[in-house]
Amino acid sequence: MAQRSKRLQSIAELAKNEEDQALQILAASQQEHSQAQQQLEQLTQFLKEYQGRFVEWGTQGGVSVARIQDYQSFMGRLNEAMVAQQQVVEQAEKDVQEKRREWLEKRVNTQALEKVVSRYQDEEQQQENMKEQRDSDEYASRLHHQKRH
Repeated sequence: MAQRSKRLQSIAELAKNEEDQALQILAASQQEHSQAQQQLEQLTQFLKEYQGRFVEWGTQGGVSVARIQDYQSFMGRLNEAMVAQQQVVEQAEKDVQEKRREWLEKRVNTQALEKVVSRYQDEEQQQENMKEQRDSDEYASRLHHQKRH
């Protein structure tokens, strides 16, 4: 009977390893999302700073048409970069959610297997205790029987 819990324990250990790997993948996905979010925030901050500089240039004696055109062109490219980066952030968030779901599935599986292993071990221990009690009772009965004869 002890074999049943040991066989299942091996399967539970494999499931735990898969869960641990899924957790590492989730952590990497979260890191990628964080980096993408930071890049978006940097672009946003740069946009604000550049807009502030342009306003300064305007208050310091005017801005040429060429500079306005350069500014508009650059702001257009910067806005495009921000839209693209926002899409990267959104995709990274979806990836994090998917990796979290995969990890949770593996976690639930591991917990279920560990619970069954524990139950089998308890049953095996109970059966072993009953066997020891039976053996002890039989030995005591034989001793008692030998003393009577």
